[in-house]
Amino acid sequence: MKRIFNTLLLVALAAGFTACGSKSAGTTDAEKAGEAEVTTVSENDPAAFDPNTVAIGVVELDNDDALRPDIKTNHPIVIDFNATWCGPCQQFKPAFDAAAEKFAGQVEFVSVDVDNNPNTAQAFGVTGIPHVVILAPGKNTQNFVGTDELLPQDKFFKLVEDVL
Repeated sequence: MKRIFNTLLLVALAAGFTACGSKSAGTTDAEKAGEAEVTTVSENDPAAFDPNTVAIGVVELDNDDALRPDIKTNHPIVIDFNATWCGPCQQFKPAFDAAAEKFAGQVEFVSVDVDNNPNTAQAFGVTGIPHVVILAPGKNTQNFVGTDELLPQDKFFKLVEDVL
């Protein structure tokens, strides 16, 4: 029953991804060279996601139970809900990676593939991708769907700076 529900959820999410599907500019070799270090957090990893430790680089969430909206943290967390097949998500990825490098040690950057983590996407109310959530202690949660408020890269940097 759970598998059927998750499948239906994925179909519904895919149908509702209004932010995704617009034209995509491919990632250049120069952008790939500047990508941030990536750490994967999986169900089998005993050092699962720790909301009180800032990882350096981008944490790729691969544990559908590790992250929820009510998480308690002592530092800002920026979560990028995305999918490998989503053009706008791939357009935003270089800016997300660059921000992870620029704000290393100050802000946690977490990448969540909605296909691999449907429960996490559902918990955060994700209905379109890319969907960025910014959690910061003592501040209201911010949500951004699509790339209009996130690109160019300087716009995204400003959003992150505002939570520091």
